[in-house]
Amino acid sequence: MNCLSRIYLIFLLFSIFFFPLHSNSQTAEEHHEKGLSLYNKGKYKEAIEEFEKSNAISPNPSNIFNMARAYEKLGQFAKAVELYKQYINDPKAEKKEKAKTYLESIQSTKSKVKVTSNPEGAEIYLDDSKEPAGKTPAEIEVYPGSHKFSVHLEGYKDQERQLETGFNERYEINFLLLKKEVPIPAPAPPTTEKEQPKPVEKTPPKQAEEKLKQVQLQKKKVIPSKKEPREQSNFIAISAGISFPIHWNEIGRFMQNSILYERKLKRIPIFCGMEIQYSWNSQIFSLVIGSGYEFFLPKNFYIYAIFGLGFGILRISEEGLAYEKGAGWDIVLKPDIGFGWSSRFGLNIVFAIGDFSFYPGAGNIESGFSVQWNPALRIGWRF
Repeated sequence: MNCLSRIYLIFLLFSIFFFPLHSNSQTAEEHHEKGLSLYNKGKYKEAIEEFEKSNAISPNPSNIFNMARAYEKLGQFAKAVELYKQYINDPKAEKKEKAKTYLESIQSTKSKVKVTSNPEGAEIYLDDSKEPAGKTPAEIEVYPGSHKFSVHLEGYKDQERQLETGFNERYEINFLLLKKEVPIPAPAPPTTEKEQPKPVEKTPPKQAEEKLKQVQLQKKKVIPSKKEPREQSNFIAISAGISFPIHWNEIGRFMQNSILYERKLKRIPIFCGMEIQYSWNSQIFSLVIGSGYEFFLPKNFYIYAIFGLGFGILRISEEGLAYEKGAGWDIVLKPDIGFGWSSRFGLNIVFAIGDFSFYPGAGNIESGFSVQWNPALRIGWRF
């Protein structure tokens, strides 16, 4: 009986301590695998939640690394840097070199600060540098961190502003300069009773009037905050390419030229474009408007995906294709996927590798559904 009691006690302790841990381990692995699946689908926020749940059940450095990658994809670079550093400092981490590479890539990304002043022409000094970085208005590139911006203009008081910058951001600082105070001359020594001077009408000096105007102007104007990223930009581009039919109801093979204008709000482009396709016996004129999204990569590269809707006019000058001689119109659906590179001066080179034109046959063309593939090279300017 004593032996049976001992066996029962051992089995009871084994059930209490082993099975809960084993169950938690399985749950942590399930959350980890689900997080990887969501990450591969581009659902980074949901993936982060699964990695956090997995790490709460069973801490693992791989969860920290995966969360850092997801935050980097979301553009939340400060959080990504914090997690990369935590992962690198973990003695159990296995991908430290890769994490260091990602960390250095983020930390090497500069931000741009536009410095202006009223009046203009003030020298700009960055941090403790004795050499001016430029004169207002100017755009200064800085690495992430805390920076001191100082301005100096002859005849005006020096001013400085502290700014905490992030990664690949845009900021704006405006300085309202005040003139230096003119020293008031010492009063004249008292005179005798016989030499009393004639009373002089008191008038404010010209410098005092100008200072008063500056103070009134400062009260009317609202000084912008330290961080005001520029959220809008314009983009205009021209392109050239070749159009291929990929549907049996083909229109023909064309040379392609287009003009594109884009207005970007934050990272969402709103665009309108005009496209001309021409061959030996036919021409297509299209006008399209649409929107999409841009995903920014290191080294000024980016990937874009846009979708447009418009109409097209087809003109056949000679018979010989699937269409009769004449003209007609149809609706145009234009998905476009590609990648590009942007220089610091605004020049953009874009490769449109997934540009398609869908003609559903909604107009007066009797050909039915047609599809054209339009690979093209775009050269543009962002300003």
